[in-house]
Amino acid sequence: MDNQQVLSWTGPLSLASDCSESFWNQEIALKGHGIYTLSWPLNGGYLPHYIGMTEQSFVDRISQHISAFMSGKYYLYGVEALDTGKKDYIYKPKDGLSEFLRRYSELSQQLDLYFKKMSVFIAPVSEITKDELFIIEAKLTDSVYKGEYNNILDSPKPYNSRLDNEVVIVNRGDILPMGF
Repeated sequence: MDNQQVLSWTGPLSLASDCSESFWNQEIALKGHGIYTLSWPLNGGYLPHYIGMTEQSFVDRISQHISAFMSGKYYLYGVEALDTGKKDYIYKPKDGLSEFLRRYSELSQQLDLYFKKMSVFIAPVSEITKDELFIIEAKLTDSVYKGEYNNILDSPKPYNSRLDNEVVIVNRGDILPMGF
C-alpha cells in the first residue's frame, strides 16, 4: 500500500427513494464501505452536516442515522436556517423523548423535508484497517471544519463550508496511529 489514501467522492446522492440518483439504488452504497457525509445543498455546493466512517455497507450505516433522527436521538435544525447555512436547533436530544413525542407531528414534517433535501456523498475505500479508517474520518472532519481542504471547501467557517464533488487526498503518513 502506498503512502496516500485517495478519497474519491460519489454524490450527491438523494435520500429520496423515488429519483434516479437515489442513494438507496446505488450498488456501491449497498456493498461499499468507507467515509461518507450527510450534506445540505447550499449555494451550489453542499454543507457537511455530518462526516462519518463505516465498516458495514453505506446503506446499513445511513439507515441507522435515519432511525436515530426519527427517534429523537439526534439534534434537529430548522430547514429554513439550514437553507441559509446556519444551524438553528429546533430539537435537542437532551430535551428528552417525551418532548420529541409531544412535538412529533411538527418535527416529523421537518424530518420529511430533511430527508428530501439532504444528500449523501460516499468515498469507498478498500485494503484499509479500521484504525486507519477512523483516523481518516477524524482528520477529514477536522480539516473540513478548519477549512484546510481548499479543493472541497470555499470557506473556513464550519457551517458555511461547501463540499463539492471533488477528490480529496489524505497522506498516509498523516493518518497513521500515533500513540492510541
